[in-house]
Amino acid sequence: MNKLYHKNTLGYHVLSHDNNYPLNILKLSNPTGLTSLSIVILYFEAVQTINLVLEHLLKSVNKIKKQVDKTWDVEVILIDDGSTTYTAKETIHPDYLSQIKVVRHAVNRGRCIARNTGIRSARKELLLFLDADILVNETILLNHMRIHNDIRKYDDNAISVSLFNFVQKDILDRTKDLSVLFKKTNDFRDDCTYQEKWIGCEEDKEFANQRFRIMKDTHYLQKWPLSGSVGPWIMTNMVLGGAFMVDRKLAQLVNGCDYLFVEYGFEETSLATKLIVYCGSYIIPETSAYPIHIICEQGEKNRPEKNTLFRKAHDLYFNKFLKRKINENVIFDTD
Repeated sequence: MNKLYHKNTLGYHVLSHDNNYPLNILKLSNPTGLTSLSIVILYFEAVQTINLVLEHLLKSVNKIKKQVDKTWDVEVILIDDGSTTYTAKETIHPDYLSQIKVVRHAVNRGRCIARNTGIRSARKELLLFLDADILVNETILLNHMRIHNDIRKYDDNAISVSLFNFVQKDILDRTKDLSVLFKKTNDFRDDCTYQEKWIGCEEDKEFANQRFRIMKDTHYLQKWPLSGSVGPWIMTNMVLGGAFMVDRKLAQLVNGCDYLFVEYGFEETSLATKLIVYCGSYIIPETSAYPIHIICEQGEKNRPEKNTLFRKAHDLYFNKFLKRKINENVIFDTD
C-alpha cells in the first residue's frame, strides 16, 4: 500500500513504520514511583454520563494513590467545548468538580481544537485522553503508565491505546458489579466482521463481511504486516479517541491534532500519524482490562450524521493529509 504515497510523504512513512516494539505487554514492570499524569476529558452536553465517568475515574486515582504511590502527581482537566444546555459546571456533582480543573470554550469548536486545548493545558509528563462516556478502573490507568515506563527504558516512546467494551446505558444501569464488564471487549480491533456501514471509500467494499482478528493476527500490533495494512485498516486506525495515552511533551512538540480535521473523526489519528513520523512512536495496546464505552440513546440518534462526517474525514486523511510532504505544514512547538 505504501506505493500509493511518494517516499517523502506522511503516508509512505506511516505505512513503512515498523511497530516491532521491544516489550512483552503481558509482563510489564511495576515501578515503585509513578510518572506524573494529566488526564484530559472532552465534554459536550454529556449530562447522561459525565458524573459516572468522574466517579469511576476519581475513585481509581485515589485508590492508586493509596495503594501504589502516595506522592503520585496527577491532574484531571475537563474541556467543556461550548456546552450551553448542560454546561460542565452546572452538571458535574460538586464533590467531583472540586477535584478537577474545567477549561471552557465559549462556543463549540469541535474535538480537534478541544483536544489541542487539553494538550496545551496539561502540565504533567504523560497525557491520557478520555471521552465523557468512558469508564476506567485503576488497572487500566496503571497499565497504560507501565507501558510508557517500560518503553522509556529503551529510549523509545509510545502511543498506548485501549480497546473498549461497548455497553448500552440501560444494561449498565442494571449491572451492580461492573468488574465483569471491564474484563470483556467487543471492539472491532480485537475480533470483528467488517460491516458495510463502516465502509469509508470505494476500495473498502471488498472487505465487507470478512472476519478480522487484528490483535491475534498482529500479535497485539507488534507484528503489523509489512504491506502496511490489515484489511481496510492501517496502523494509525488503531488509535481511537476514547482512551489513549501519549508523552505530553511530544504531543506539544508536533502541535497536537491537525487542524484539517475540524469536524468529527480522525483528529486523534492525525496526532498519532505525526507522533509516528516525527517521533518514532510505537502504537501499543493496553489489554489487561477494557474501558466501558457507554452507548446512550442520544448518541445513537446522531449516528447517521456521524457516519457521514466519518466518511468525509476518511477521505481527507487518506487523500489529502497522508499525501503531505513530511516537512510540509508542520509546526513544532519549541516553547
